[in-house]
Amino acid sequence: MNYFHDHPAPYECLGKNDNEPKSKRIKKSKYLGNEDVTAKEIATTCLQFLRAAPEEFRTLWNWSLFLDLFGNHEDKYVCW
Repeated sequence: MNYFHDHPAPYECLGKNDNEPKSKRIKKSKYLGNEDVTAKEIATTCLQFLRAAPEEFRTLWNWSLFLDLFGNHEDKYVCW
């Protein structure tokens, strides 16, 4: 849990890639190494964190950014 006190939320490292839809795999190198991560994987991981420790993650992260990214996502499995 202490890791996230010093590191950003998983969705904060999402960059905008205007050439591909958000549902496509996007390469993230700064925080995630050279692995490709989907928006669905990030949204699912955040949901798992919230279920595991709702009081901690509710106040730890800026959820307005999460909602901006996933609230009206084009992928029906990602849309929050």
